[in-house]
Amino acid sequence: QRAGAQTTGSLCVSLTGSPHLMAAAFEIRPAIDSDKPAIVCLARLAIEEPDRFPWNDDHQTDKDLLQFWSPEERCRRKFLLVAEGNDSSGVGRFAGMCLLQAAGGSKALLGSLSFVVAPGARGHGLAKRLCAAGVEVATKQGFTALRVEVPTCNAPAVRVLAANGFQVKCTLPGTFAHSTLGPSDLQVMVADLRPREVRRSLAALGVTGRAPPTPARSPRSFSTSMVGVKCTDPEDQSILSTSTASKFGMSFRTGGSGALQDSPTLYPGEEVHIEPLIAGLSISDLPEHSVRFSTSTPLPEGLSLDELTGKITGTAKASSFTSMATSSISLMAKVEVGAELQVADATTLSHISHGSSSGSSGTNPFINEEFATSLQKVVDVADLPLAPTVNRNFHGDWMLWMVHRVWLNDPELVELDFGQREMPLGHLEPRIAPKLMEAIAQNTHLEKIVLNGSNLQKPEAALLGAALSKNTSLLELHLESNCLDAAALRELAVGIAANPESRLEVLRLANQKHMGQFAGRPTEQAIANMMKLNDSIIKLGFECDDANWRNVIDRALLRNNDLWRRRHAGEREEDLPAPELKSLSHIRLQVPPSGSAGAFFDSQDSASAVLQRYLEENMMLPTPAQLQNFAKKTGDILPYTIVAPLLRKCRTALLDASRGQPIFALDNYGVQLEGVLRNWATDGEAHELEVADGEGKRSIFKSHKEPKFSLARDWQPWLSTRQPAHGGG
Repeated sequence: QRAGAQTTGSLCVSLTGSPHLMAAAFEIRPAIDSDKPAIVCLARLAIEEPDRFPWNDDHQTDKDLLQFWSPEERCRRKFLLVAEGNDSSGVGRFAGMCLLQAAGGSKALLGSLSFVVAPGARGHGLAKRLCAAGVEVATKQGFTALRVEVPTCNAPAVRVLAANGFQVKCTLPGTFAHSTLGPSDLQVMVADLRPREVRRSLAALGVTGRAPPTPARSPRSFSTSMVGVKCTDPEDQSILSTSTASKFGMSFRTGGSGALQDSPTLYPGEEVHIEPLIAGLSISDLPEHSVRFSTSTPLPEGLSLDELTGKITGTAKASSFTSMATSSISLMAKVEVGAELQVADATTLSHISHGSSSGSSGTNPFINEEFATSLQKVVDVADLPLAPTVNRNFHGDWMLWMVHRVWLNDPELVELDFGQREMPLGHLEPRIAPKLMEAIAQNTHLEKIVLNGSNLQKPEAALLGAALSKNTSLLELHLESNCLDAAALRELAVGIAANPESRLEVLRLANQKHMGQFAGRPTEQAIANMMKLNDSIIKLGFECDDANWRNVIDRALLRNNDLWRRRHAGEREEDLPAPELKSLSHIRLQVPPSGSAGAFFDSQDSASAVLQRYLEENMMLPTPAQLQNFAKKTGDILPYTIVAPLLRKCRTALLDASRGQPIFALDNYGVQLEGVLRNWATDGEAHELEVADGEGKRSIFKSHKEPKFSLARDWQPWLSTRQPAHGGG
């Protein structure tokens, strides 16, 4: 497995590794000067993994590595944490390290994280602990947010960040140069470190950035007391108590320098200019007249408070300090919150009864965790709760409920429609898209699935392809306008082609967001091969650029539509055109079985082992005499009474395994036909095979003696009796 880390603005993490180390065995502490050799050793592991950590060439020397990773005394906004343990990880003293630094200057409130986990320490949550420690340090150092950029192909990194409060804000397409996958997408993930109370207050105000929002209507008010200004007795210049301003997100900009403080101190005779900020935002950034300021006790004489802006200005007189009964003053902010109230109908009230009283904005589905947890415990369709309320902006609980019905194989659910409703990303919410794809494999009642414009991603396409190789009930599948690429479409085509019992009639794949108009020749070939082997698809939404594969697809659609009309017209099999009779001289099997060769050949039986070696070397089924001569070369004596039954048993097993798979059949004139083996029968040495070609025409191949049996090249790895070599590095 590969090490992962992140430079400023980029992050890659790998979480898999040896199971012999536990994260709890390491102590996370600040780095010291004597740690520099171990820092270089661990950082070197990261730069030697170019497909997971995008280092530039000028970061290759030890000096440059130390310059990047080591905290500098003159830079107070750069911190390095290390996870120290024993040498069992194989990288010296350290199992991991985490670097926090300001993004954009020493006074920036936005920070970035970089961390590395040694190969031997992965898989046990150490990356998560390091990330959490970095977030804790960032919070204590006054950062209001952390931002990272992580490739979408690096799912472990996304899980680590999501577990520590990071959320995906946007996707940068094709901006990460992966050494094997090529240009990959980057996700920008941000963790908001402001206190929860502040975020709730600002969300209620409609403030999400620096731009002031439109003043809300129908105001109502609430007040929050925030200790923010202290007065110090001239005879005692010490601060008597700790301010709780930072807990509620209030800070202050003091003097002409603009320095930020949590609890400024007032001195007699000193000119004062203090401006409050809420969660780092100036009052001018909030809706006009939305905040009113007041103090718990009067300010010292000479100072004044602007009730609208909260600014405290003037020069405090010394005489007023001695008469004060307290050494601290509370500055209160009364916030006007805009709220629009709507009358809920009966269905909304029904949903609120599940505990989901609020939704989310945009198309992000809101999920009530209490409802979701109770739903996952339901194992019988009869115990399912009532359907949650669904609307355009509030459909997370409903999606969970529908997917769980598919998982339980609800006989009343024959159609699932998530069209134009955005599913959450699978690695962030595995209970919707990933669970749905796996449930389709074992569902026997679902006939129509509509997922057009549902944010279906590439990882879920691989799961769906595997499900389609097993499902026998689905008739319609709509996947237009999603986030699939050419490789994802190939996965779907391969899955459908591998299912001879598929009943799929309608397949829509067009207008994918991560592709152009066409998917490329390899994908078009896969779709064409799927149509060759499938006789049920009558409507296909897919644009094909290659003329040859487009012709194959069109001919297959004509064939399937003709078969569909005949089936629905009540025609019997014997009423179809009679199959063409042909002679048979040679059979070549194309696709090996899905199981292991151990199911066909008994390694404990010497005759069976000899046969397996013969097939591996010659890729052809021998006659009894050929197998006996081959056995003599290895010192084995096999009587005919053992060889003949063994060959008959092997031939039967191979033909059974190839039923529904493509084969090549040759007649006595050397004319070859490629098609799907539908059925076969033997009578002594006579053989009869029913083969359907790509146009649906049936052919019956007959032979009065044993035909030749050969195997395609794809069978060789399956037949191999040699153990795979184990690399040393």
